[in-house]
Amino acid sequence: MELTGQEQIHVPQGEALDDFNKKLLKAINEGIFSLLGQGALHSLDEYLKENYSISPSEWAGHLDLLLGMLEKCLGSVAGRTIGRTIAKRFYWQLGMEFTSIPSYTLSDYVENAKRKIEKKQLDF
Repeated sequence: MELTGQEQIHVPQGEALDDFNKKLLKAINEGIFSLLGQGALHSLDEYLKENYSISPSEWAGHLDLLLGMLEKCLGSVAGRTIGRTIAKRFYWQLGMEFTSIPSYTLSDYVENAKRKIEKKQLDF
């Protein structure tokens, strides 16, 4: 992945990527469940499978679609709230401090986490 005007980010690979994605998926499930309940998780699962052939194990790779669909159904404020709730849980699972940034989407928080992990790896 190449960034314009910034350092290149080394995305976690192998076991580190699996762990990163598992924690993100867990945060997605917990965040949606805590705000909307089990029925919403089930409906989301069915909708994404039927319309996009995306299973829950693939949600981490489709954050913009996932939140875009929630925003379309629930509104942009609800979508941002859900995204921040997921990000808070994700950062907690990674052992990182979470700081809310009003302009950030869930994808922005995830990319920020990748940068922090990369910086931490480079410092060692």
